[in-house]
Amino acid sequence: SRNPLPDDIVNQHEVSTIETAVNLWQNTNILKDIKEEQQADPKLKQIINFLETKPTTDSNDKRNPHILVNGLLYKIKNSNMHYNQRIIGEKHLLVVPKAMQNKLLEWAHDHPTAGHGGQQKTLFRLITRVYWESMRKYVFNYISACQLCQQFKYNNAPTASPMQLHSVNEPWHTIGMDIMGPFPTTARQKRFLLVIVDYFTRWIELFPLNSITSIDITNILTNEIFSRYGLPKHIVSDNGPQFI
Repeated sequence: SRNPLPDDIVNQHEVSTIETAVNLWQNTNILKDIKEEQQADPKLKQIINFLETKPTTDSNDKRNPHILVNGLLYKIKNSNMHYNQRIIGEKHLLVVPKAMQNKLLEWAHDHPTAGHGGQQKTLFRLITRVYWESMRKYVFNYISACQLCQQFKYNNAPTASPMQLHSVNEPWHTIGMDIMGPFPTTARQKRFLLVIVDYFTRWIELFPLNSITSIDITNILTNEIFSRYGLPKHIVSDNGPQFI
């Protein structure tokens, strides 16, 4: 490069490069593989050639800045900060060529130290160290296809209670109710139907309603059902808000 980085900055990058290798793979040889694959990747090779031939001040696209350190291509994480601030600390992400992405994912997800972590955990392990385009989608697809994760994944979704059977041996022992509608409004402003069924006789009663609040349902049950047939042992509904 016609404008090489100062020695102290290069030393920072050399330390960062070593730390990246140790933290990621405990094996610095993989950096050699990444470097070779970066050179073989047509898109990355174009960026590398540009950085090698242009002055440092002109070589970084503000929307997607890169930098070369010891022949390795890095993406600068925070492009809104001043150049000298961007290169300090863990602001650089090692650009992973396509040929090495699956290997990195195996480390971040399948390795014993990773423990087949979830999507967010695996993604965080990668985005704090390396970069490639569409990483989030790549990670999520990879984990969704992981057979071990699908086999042993804990399902924390709430499960419904098992249905309980009970015998019905007399009229109005058990009733079911549901709401139908809304229908076109009638002349009396009715838009809904409350349907009540006796499970023993299959007798059906219909009650038109203009609203379906819990108070409306309670009034129908009290004045039209309980007053005529008595209190049932069981009332079955779909647990709609009006019935709870």
